[in-house]
Amino acid sequence: MESPSLFIIYLIANCAFTELPELSNGGAKAESQKELLAGYGITEEAMGCPIRSSMETVLLGYSEYGKPVYQDKNAHEADGIIVSCRIKPHNAFRGPYESGVCKMMVVGLGKQKGAESVHSDGLGNMARNLPANAKVVVENSNILFAIPCVEHAYDETALIEAIPTEKIFEREPELLKIAFSNMPSILVKEADVLVVNEIGKNFSGYLGNIKAYNKALSTEELAAENVGATLVDVARNRGAYTD
Repeated sequence: MESPSLFIIYLIANCAFTELPELSNGGAKAESQKELLAGYGITEEAMGCPIRSSMETVLLGYSEYGKPVYQDKNAHEADGIIVSCRIKPHNAFRGPYESGVCKMMVVGLGKQKGAESVHSDGLGNMARNLPANAKVVVENSNILFAIPCVEHAYDETALIEAIPTEKIFEREPELLKIAFSNMPSILVKEADVLVVNEIGKNFSGYLGNIKAYNKALSTEELAAENVGATLVDVARNRGAYTD
């Protein structure tokens, strides 16, 4: 008799924008995703179990808005799924569900097809599409529970909490508020030069976190493809995470 299989999402990182495939987690390639995991010290040797990486998905159904919802084939065929992630503010849209459990279920487990689906209506509709697609995942797969973390201002773990599947949609917005309250800010009102010590996809979707550099971006600017290159305005940073 075969032992039960359990598919665990170990990656604690932001999911990718399909508009930037070269910067996405693993470049939407199975082997590259395993290499990215290894960068976090997550290897088969360290974990004591196989790491199955594939871009193959199955269609779970359609959301109330008609968006197709996908899931990694290995995960779908497992006896159960435990979703681990980091809950944090997203750098390009606001809503009760941003970067967190719902996004990991929809984009992380949904792979490139899942990302394309939830982003296809533009960032202006992400706040509605994300939970709508996540509900399809919960209703059509065996999500055992979620175990997200929240970090403090120094990017260290401040909180880890196990959430029963039936409580995910209730608890995630509450944890997101905690994540907002923990976000760092630049204390000075004005500066001629801002030196950024580290920048990259592993820190934020657009290489660096725009919300932390320049608060006042309109919806049109957020949707623009050149949003990754923006002028730094430290004075407007003070309320970057209070919108």
